Amino acid sequence: GPDRPMVAAYRERLCARPSFARAIDEARPWRRYFPLGARD
Repeated sequence: GPDRPMVAAYRERLCARPSFARAIDEARPWRRYFPLGARD
């Protein structure tokens, strides 16, 4: 979030990696099992 700019920038770099983005997309069916408030 805006209060953690370094973490947000790191997440953006991770999401730009094809392998990481693919892992996030493939995990979406199990998203409902994660705690509330976790980002998509």
